[in-house]
Amino acid sequence: HLERSYANLTWFASPQGGVDLPELHKTALRALKSAKNEREAKISLQSFVEGFHDGHLELLPGSSAPPAKFKVVLPPIKRSESAPVACAQLGFAHKKGTSFSLPFEVAAGFELLNVGEMDSFRTGIAKSNGKKLGVIRISVMREYEFPNECEKAWKEQVGNKKAGDCDSECQRQVGDRAQLLFMESLSQRLKTLSQLDVSAVLLDIRGNGGGNDLGDWIPRLFTSRDIRSARLGIVTAPDSVEFYDEHLTDINKALKAATSSLAISALKNAAKEFERLKNIALDKKKCDMSWVWRERRPWAPLVSKCSNLAFGQNYFSGAFDFLKYGALESPEAEKSLYWPTVAAPYLGSWTGPVYVAVDDRTGSAAEATAAIFQNNRAAKLIGTKTAGSGCGFMFKTPEPTLRNSRLRVRIPNCARLRSDLTDEVSGITPDIPLERFDGEADQQYALRFIEAIGADLQNN
Repeated sequence: HLERSYANLTWFASPQGGVDLPELHKTALRALKSAKNEREAKISLQSFVEGFHDGHLELLPGSSAPPAKFKVVLPPIKRSESAPVACAQLGFAHKKGTSFSLPFEVAAGFELLNVGEMDSFRTGIAKSNGKKLGVIRISVMREYEFPNECEKAWKEQVGNKKAGDCDSECQRQVGDRAQLLFMESLSQRLKTLSQLDVSAVLLDIRGNGGGNDLGDWIPRLFTSRDIRSARLGIVTAPDSVEFYDEHLTDINKALKAATSSLAISALKNAAKEFERLKNIALDKKKCDMSWVWRERRPWAPLVSKCSNLAFGQNYFSGAFDFLKYGALESPEAEKSLYWPTVAAPYLGSWTGPVYVAVDDRTGSAAEATAAIFQNNRAAKLIGTKTAGSGCGFMFKTPEPTLRNSRLRVRIPNCARLRSDLTDEVSGITPDIPLERFDGEADQQYALRFIEAIGADLQNN
C-alpha cells in the first residue's frame, strides 16, 4: 500500500529524510515474526508507522458497519432559517476556541482589541522594549471555525430569499462567501493595527493543526512582497485522476469564456500539463518501489528515475506558483489557474515586520503557512519546530484495510517542496528558536516570546 500510494515514501527512503527506512523495515519484520499474539503484532505495525514521523500517516481501527436499518436523514436548511441556526447546521463552530495559544495578555500594558468570539480573530497589542507588537490568533486554517463570517454570508446570500430550501449549490455559495469574509475580517484587523502604529505583528499559529487553501493565501495578507507557493507533488496512483480532472474541468470552463490571448495561451498550456500528469497516474508501467526497503537513494524529486510521486507545473496555488493580479486580463482564467487570486483585494493589508509563533502542533496547512513565510523571507518564525505533517490530501483516497489485523491505513497523497526542494513533511525549523523550560508556566513562556521579539526588533 505504501509503495503505491504514500507520497512521502521516497523522501524517507533518502538520507536527507532522516529515517533509516531499510532498518525500520527490518525491525518491523523482526517484531512481527516474534509477536506472540495479535496485540503484539499490532504494536509492531504501529511502531513501524510511527517511525516515519509523518503527522498524516497513521493506522486507524477497522471501521464497524452500521446496523442494517441505520440511516440518518439530515433535514434541509430552510432559507427562512436564522443565520446562527443555519450556520450551525452547515457545521460552522468555534471548535478550536478563540484564545491565544499562550496568555500574551500577561505582558505589562497589554491591550485586548478583539476577543475573537463575535468579531473573529482574537487581537491585541503587547509592548516590549518600548515597541508595540500586534498579536493575532488563527486557531485553524479553515473558515468553518468562524461562525460569525458564515452568519454574515448567510444574511447576504440567503437572508432576503425566504421561500424554499437552501440546496447544495446555495450552501456552497454561503461557504465560499464565508471564506472571503474570513480574509476580509483578517485584512481589517491588520489595517487597524497599522493605524495604531504597531512596530510589528505576531501571527499566533501555535497548535494550529491545519485546514485548507487558506493556509496558502493568508501569508499574502501580511506582506507586500510577491509570494510564491510551494511546488506540489501528487502520487502516481489512479485515484489522483480525480485531482487532475477537477483542474481540467475548471480550465475548460474558463477557456469557453476567455477572450484574452494571454489567458487562452496560459489555459491551454496548463491543460496540456495536467493531461500529461494525469497520463502518468494512469500509466500501468510503474517502476518497482520495493527498493525503498533495501537501500537509500539521494532525494532528487524533479529528476528521480523511480518514484511514486509526480512533479510538474503544479503548485499548492494551482498552475502557477505566482501570478500577478490582472496579468492574464481575464479574472476567470486567473481564478482557475491561480487560486490565491480570490485574495487579491486583501493583499498587503500589513507591510511591516512579521513574526509567526509555531510549535510541534503547527501542522498541515498551518505548516504550509509557516513554510511559505520562511521560503519567501516574508516573516521570522519563532518557537519550536513544527509538527512535520506536510501536505496531506489533495483528493479523496480510500483507506486500505490490512488483511489480517483489519486496521485501516491513512496515507497522504501529496507532498509540498520547500524552496531548497526538501519535503515539508520534515517540519519547519524556526528562525528564532524558543524552547520551553521544564515546568515553565504558560505566562512566563508567553513573556519570553514578547521579549524575544522586542529584542529582535531592537537589533534590526
